[in-house]
Amino acid sequence: MKRSIFLKLFAAFVIVVVVLSGLILVYSFQTIHARWIARETAGLESLAGVLAPRILPLLGEEGRPTLEALVRQAAADGKVRVTVVTPQGRVLADSTADALTMETHHYRPEILAALSGETGVSRRRSPTMKEDMLYVGLLLRDQDRIVGVLRVSLYLKDIDRLLAALRLRIMRLAAVAILALLGGALLFSRHVSRPIRKLTEASRKVAAGDFQTKVYVRNKDELSDLAESFNAMTVRLKTLFEEAKAQKDELSQVIGSIREGLMVIGPDDRILLANRSCLSLCRTEGVIGKYFWEVVRHPGFQEFIGRAKAAKQSAVEEFLVNDKILLAGVVWVPSRERRIVTFLDLT
Repeated sequence: MKRSIFLKLFAAFVIVVVVLSGLILVYSFQTIHARWIARETAGLESLAGVLAPRILPLLGEEGRPTLEALVRQAAADGKVRVTVVTPQGRVLADSTADALTMETHHYRPEILAALSGETGVSRRRSPTMKEDMLYVGLLLRDQDRIVGVLRVSLYLKDIDRLLAALRLRIMRLAAVAILALLGGALLFSRHVSRPIRKLTEASRKVAAGDFQTKVYVRNKDELSDLAESFNAMTVRLKTLFEEAKAQKDELSQVIGSIREGLMVIGPDDRILLANRSCLSLCRTEGVIGKYFWEVVRHPGFQEFIGRAKAAKQSAVEEFLVNDKILLAGVVWVPSRERRIVTFLDLT
């Protein structure tokens, strides 16, 4: 099934728009997610930096009740989870769980990173809360002595909920943009394919013999040049066909005026042309398209034409056909594998 230029162009635009839009959306979602995580991480670092001076005086056993109250209040105000851990990994206080029942945190990635002097950042599932969380660990120092790690964490489901809403808005805007682009692609495809469709229709008319057909294209581009060339070609074809028709009529008059019989035989042994004298000598009508042996019923003539075809050369021989002595001559035309046969009445 043939597909038009319009469909091919429009399909190409659709593929390009959809693929590029998909890539841009995926990249933008990843970029937004990464920047949002970086923003939340920076916020947790700032919160930890504010809480650290208030927590340092409460790290002793006598300050534990006050520490737990401070941790829970800070977590409620910042909508985060706050955990205080000793350098050995023991949990001193946690805003959402009982510190005494919690397992050691010494091997948590954010704790290890904080103890090594860096700001620990980790994203993983919390075994205590059974939720995916973002953790930021900050080292607590009392002068030059390491006294613990302050960890502030945030539920990733909250971030995912915000990102999902933002992603939905972006996808709606992207859908509007894609529809606008596809609309533009539709108009552009029609604009490009319309001259081609005109040229196609004009070519069919010319092929049917209508040499008055013209194509006019408003655009000043390669298609307008093609239309001008097509119009010039049509004029030239009209002239050539008129010349060919005149030559054909002249040739028909010349052949018809020849007193000798003339017959043209094609490569399949069918008669392609015969003048009036040939029809008169053969005493038949309507020979065009028939086999030559159907018109000239003479075994010797059939052998004569067959030898000329096999030898691919000219020959002359006499035959008695319809009570007339005919001198038949055959000329081999190699370019089109035709045989031109002439008959001269010797009676």
